[in-house]
Amino acid sequence: MRRSLSRSTRVSGNWRALPRERKRLAVAIGVTIVLCSMGLGLAARRKDRSGGLGGLRAIARPSLATATPGRPLNHMRLAVQPLADRLRRRLGQRFDLPGHEVTTMTGVLSIGGSHHQVTIVRIQDDGGERAMIALDNGPATLVWDGTDGAVSGDGPAAGNDRSLIERLALDSPDQFIMAQLRGASYQTIASSARPEGALNDSNYTGPIWDVVRVAEPDRGNPHFPLSTFRIYHINVVTGLLDKILSVEAGQTIEADILGWANQGGDVLPTHITWNQGSQTLMELTLTGVNLAPIQ
Repeated sequence: MRRSLSRSTRVSGNWRALPRERKRLAVAIGVTIVLCSMGLGLAARRKDRSGGLGGLRAIARPSLATATPGRPLNHMRLAVQPLADRLRRRLGQRFDLPGHEVTTMTGVLSIGGSHHQVTIVRIQDDGGERAMIALDNGPATLVWDGTDGAVSGDGPAAGNDRSLIERLALDSPDQFIMAQLRGASYQTIASSARPEGALNDSNYTGPIWDVVRVAEPDRGNPHFPLSTFRIYHINVVTGLLDKILSVEAGQTIEADILGWANQGGDVLPTHITWNQGSQTLMELTLTGVNLAPIQ
């Protein structure tokens, strides 16, 4: 720093001794350097805002996103729970501003050896969130919301349909935030946690998590999900979710979020796998997104 200051002082002191042409050249060079620096600064800030994340392909809004909404979402209600509010700010505008209440995502859902085109629509209103799922360009017959739980067709979902609906609807960063609207409880069960095998490894450079348990409210709701709680692992460096644990029929299911994208200021997961032990149960890869207001 001292060298830079002394050099600047010498240049300033010799300025009057320069010929007019050299003064003009010096001014031009100085302006060019300032403009380049501003450009680099803007580029750096843009990169920082996006977190180095890629984007998703923009898609047209399909007709199934026009479900009748409840009352408009009061976004300030999403700031009541501090743990959820922190992630809310990291994920972007759909939890902050009106006009992004409907998130439509398209991609490929793999279950076992079968692959399906999938469209998932998440609709926010003041009662919470409604998730609508359509497979292979069909109607959105698979639905979840906090009141009726998982629905397939005209009735309650069961078996594989129920597991599929609840995984897609609830193993989501959006639900970590929206669950507070139905009275879910949040509890930090570990801070700066490591994988079990790395607890005493001084050379460990992998992810470190804040671990939060979100439990469904016990209000006599007959439509409890299969897993009455979920355990979210929030990466302390990125501020994003790395994985979500749930329990189905006594078996732990791990949803690993392997990719994220920044779409116009909204950060969304793009690649999720669901595993039971070493077995992959299903995999979701998103390719397109549309964010829009409720109409």
